[in-house]
Amino acid sequence: MGESYEALRAAWRGDFPWTCRLVYLQHAFNSPMPRQAVEEVLEYFLHQTHLGFVQSDANPMVEEARGNVARVIRAKPEEVAFTQSYTEGLNIATSNINWEGKNNIVVGEGDYFSTIVHFVNLVRKYGAELRIIPFDEDGFLMVDEAKKLIDGETAMVHLVHVPNGVGTIQPVKKIFEYAGDMGALTVVDAAQSTGIIPHRVGDLKCDFYASVGKKWLMGPVGTAFFWCREDLIGEMEPPIVGKHFRSYDLEDVRLVETAERFESTTLNHPGIAGLNAAVKYWSDIGGEIIEASIQDLITYLIEKLTEELDAEIVGTTDMRKRTAITCFTLPGLDERQVADTLRDRYGIICAHGVGRTPAVRIFAGRHVIRASTHFYNSRSDVDKLVQSIKEIRGAQ
Repeated sequence: MGESYEALRAAWRGDFPWTCRLVYLQHAFNSPMPRQAVEEVLEYFLHQTHLGFVQSDANPMVEEARGNVARVIRAKPEEVAFTQSYTEGLNIATSNINWEGKNNIVVGEGDYFSTIVHFVNLVRKYGAELRIIPFDEDGFLMVDEAKKLIDGETAMVHLVHVPNGVGTIQPVKKIFEYAGDMGALTVVDAAQSTGIIPHRVGDLKCDFYASVGKKWLMGPVGTAFFWCREDLIGEMEPPIVGKHFRSYDLEDVRLVETAERFESTTLNHPGIAGLNAAVKYWSDIGGEIIEASIQDLITYLIEKLTEELDAEIVGTTDMRKRTAITCFTLPGLDERQVADTLRDRYGIICAHGVGRTPAVRIFAGRHVIRASTHFYNSRSDVDKLVQSIKEIRGAQ
């Protein structure tokens, strides 16, 4: 099976010209765009330059993009708003918390540091408590512990679907179902799962879902989206009011009843054009094929890391419960020096030192390197990574 995927990858790599000179293993941070998406962004600016392209001309493209993004997460277009970052979506959700009778917020151990800071500031403002669900030794949030922390006074539960420093697929559905029974709002950070794990947003049992275009969907930086459960939209007030009104009567101002109410007046149209092209490219290949290619490659990667480098993998090695984010430690080697040498000498781009936040205990004492592979990375990329680390180790 691995050989058949290698043949497909050879064809896919033609859409990513940089692959002839670099081994890029930093998709958990930012994915390069396929040439089709780059061409769409350029086409947008060429139209603007030569034909006097104006904002209103882009509206049909925005709605097409909204529909394509909605199909990725199997939602209704009316439930999707375009934002410029995951953080913007998070702020939409948290600005609508009703604090009456509530005194705590619950998050997961794998939450991104800036998210933790956001909630720290929030609970300080309202005199509430921040509670953190711990990981088990395999890098999964502990459902039983979550149920001890979530109660009838929990205002919101925020979970990361796939933590960027562990790569494990979290049991968000189980925790959110319980949180919903307790009357808490639920929001999922899907930045590391959209485009890499085919899923239906409704199956996650969340009220809000926020994600980005720049990672696994391979869209431009500055593109993101926010999903709100349809029956909640009409109750929500946007933190920033744009142009989307049903009534322009100052005595009876009413916002539209779709997620567009959360959008700013001026959207990132060239970015959305690129995201639309990237999502169409993703859809043409197929989410299931992309997932299978990734699973095949990370199985090969983890085998090579453990067998040839004696690396320790952070989190479970059960491939059914992992994604393409692989964090590992190398006994006797400094992770920063290794990552810098891989980049400068070998043209291999990966991350180091991820996950180091006060909320993440699983990294205590560990100095990790992160290799995050996409569907078009090849076994030869993995072989080059492993061989280069061997050479770095041999030089010390």
